[in-house]
Amino acid sequence: MPPWALQMSYWAGVGTWLVVGVPVVLQWAQKPALFAQPGNYLWLACYLLFGLIFALVASERLPFLNATPKVERAVLGLQVFLASCALLLLPQYGFIAVLFIITAAHAPHVLRLPQAVALVLAQTALMAVTFSRVGGWDDGLEVTVSVFAYLGFQLFALFSTEAALREARARAELSQLNAELKATQALLSESSRVGERVRIARELHDLIGHQLTALALNLEIATHTEGQKSREHVAKARQIAKELLGGVRGVVSAMRDTPIDLEASLRALVEGVPKPAIHLALEPGVSLEDPEKAHALVRCVQEVITNAVRHAQADNLWIRLEATPEGLAVHARDDGRGVREVRAGNGLRGMRERLEQLGGRLQVESRPGEGFSIDAVMPS
Repeated sequence: MPPWALQMSYWAGVGTWLVVGVPVVLQWAQKPALFAQPGNYLWLACYLLFGLIFALVASERLPFLNATPKVERAVLGLQVFLASCALLLLPQYGFIAVLFIITAAHAPHVLRLPQAVALVLAQTALMAVTFSRVGGWDDGLEVTVSVFAYLGFQLFALFSTEAALREARARAELSQLNAELKATQALLSESSRVGERVRIARELHDLIGHQLTALALNLEIATHTEGQKSREHVAKARQIAKELLGGVRGVVSAMRDTPIDLEASLRALVEGVPKPAIHLALEPGVSLEDPEKAHALVRCVQEVITNAVRHAQADNLWIRLEATPEGLAVHARDDGRGVREVRAGNGLRGMRERLEQLGGRLQVESRPGEGFSIDAVMPS
């Protein structure tokens, strides 16, 4: 969801909360005797606490709420509890049930869709029981229409939020896939160039190298069959031929040893990822000679980004590549929620296996509230 849409959603929720409570407070201001009742003080406390929690959660000003999904569900449960108390403490003012629309819109952020629908049905059942017991709500048709109207509002808010979240996830995945495609394209292009260099180097060595070797051999024989003056020229030609042969072999070695520049592939990989913000730092000249190792390292960085996007709930991801005595090292960390115990999924296991097959190693650490950190080393 774009930032402006999030802001509009936030202010719409705040406005809805105000519309629910302000008329009640104004009525009490006109008739202080109503406010003197103890239950009304409790209602006001529930109403204000509900609004405070909503404002802080919606504006993402409670970073500790991202610690675990259990805490997030507990916060949603507290909001539902406060809305229920507000409705039960002031049942004659049925408009308070609008607070349940806010919790229904919040539910998809925390719960799976079936669980969110179950929450909406439970809230609707509470409304039905409350409305049916309040004086003035004895008309069954009126109660039924009101309950189904609120049910429709809740479902509309729930499915609208669910659709927006799915669209945001799809957009993030599409951006990530596009970045991965660009990185793979750059890596394949570089590998193709390296392969072409190796092919040309092989041809130079097999064809020109062989001819120059034959020339040097023929000149060597000629030195034993010509006169003194001719031998001097032949000796000079032989020396030139040997130098030329050495030069060709030097070119072959240089072309074979041309390293692969990883920067283009990694820059392409991080482009287009909207969140988290990726801070990529590479030492000048960071490269790998082996295309297979370079490919494995790019896939390692790709997996780090994927984990940060899908699981970490991070705002920032720092990735640094540097040359070490052991080889090329990748240091990555994010400021996400972290976990107490790292359980390697298919991505982390695949990353570890790919590195170890090529002689590298991987270390993963995480703590609640401190994000993930990954250290990988690929021998050059």
